[in-house]
Amino acid sequence: LRTQKIPLSSMFDASGMRAADYQSTMKADGKSFAYGVTPCAKAGHTLRTRKGHCIECDHAKIAFMLRHDTRAYVYIAASFSGRLIKIGSSGDVTDREKKLSEYLYGGFGDWQMLSIAATDSAGRVECDVHSLLKEFSVDGYYLRAGRMQNCYELFRCNYSDARDALKTALGASGTIRTPNEERAESVFTLR
Repeated sequence: LRTQKIPLSSMFDASGMRAADYQSTMKADGKSFAYGVTPCAKAGHTLRTRKGHCIECDHAKIAFMLRHDTRAYVYIAASFSGRLIKIGSSGDVTDREKKLSEYLYGGFGDWQMLSIAATDSAGRVECDVHSLLKEFSVDGYYLRAGRMQNCYELFRCNYSDARDALKTALGASGTIRTPNEERAESVFTLR
């Protein structure tokens, strides 16, 4: 736990509980990781995410869960030349906008932030928006550290679809800043 910087406050003792029971209790209590669970089939580890994934077999699940319950910004960015929307989350949207263009995310270098919303559950909100927009999902790539990487957060949809999905995922208490909304509305009308 120390090595992976997992706070003890995010741990839940699931000893003797069925997966469905500890998962719902963890969600209600805001806990990300469980111990005392049934050992994983691969190596017999007993530390899991709230979703039941072994965090010792796949450390990437740790970063995902920590980000899932972190205060950050969920954003809608766009490549106007690629007519693509990206939904993501970041603690620093100015830097993220720069990096998206620098990495040629999705194959394009003209990314701009269109809408930004601060939330205490950035990863959850981002995942919810992705689910709401899944019919518009497209695959892409970007270059990082000299290697091509796949990206899965791209959508070919109207800006209004993305904005509405973000509003839905945020709920009634969410506020969205829209620095480039007027431009987005005029460019991203695909239907």
